[in-house]
Amino acid sequence: MAVRRNLIVVPMNPRHFYKLSYAVLYVLLALILVVGVLFFAVGYDNPVGDYNCPQNTDLLLCLTYGMLCLSLLAAAGAVVFQLAHAWSQSRRRMRRLLAGTGAFAVLLLLAWVFADDAPMVINGRPYAEAVWLKAADMLLYAVYALLGVAVVCVILAAAGVFRRIGLKR
Repeated sequence: MAVRRNLIVVPMNPRHFYKLSYAVLYVLLALILVVGVLFFAVGYDNPVGDYNCPQNTDLLLCLTYGMLCLSLLAAAGAVVFQLAHAWSQSRRRMRRLLAGTGAFAVLLLLAWVFADDAPMVINGRPYAEAVWLKAADMLLYAVYALLGVAVVCVILAAAGVFRRIGLKR
């Protein structure tokens, strides 16, 4: 064990990370496969006339929300870990990471400001939950903006602009 700035760093073999990531991947794939088979293969409820609802819809939704929460927690944990790691290496790297995280937060804030919360008609019923309408609109705007940035970066990289100006990672 090596001690660095009051933090205990336990060196771990990269092979262990590799094996752990594959184990998690296989467990998640098996869980998705089982829930998918249960959703599509098990019978249907018929609560309202011709409307058919698969019996395991709740299970599928719980899996989806659970995986969303886990991915958000993993992303937040990765940012915190990277900040701690950057702090121990160099202040410049930490400032760059904070600038990127701040730019993402500003993007989400701007998308929230421009998001629309006008009521909609969904499945023949009016839906007027302003917070969720704004959240859905915000996420769509953020995805569009990030997709646009990605396309511009791919075009600039293909044109060799980043090499000419000496931009490095």
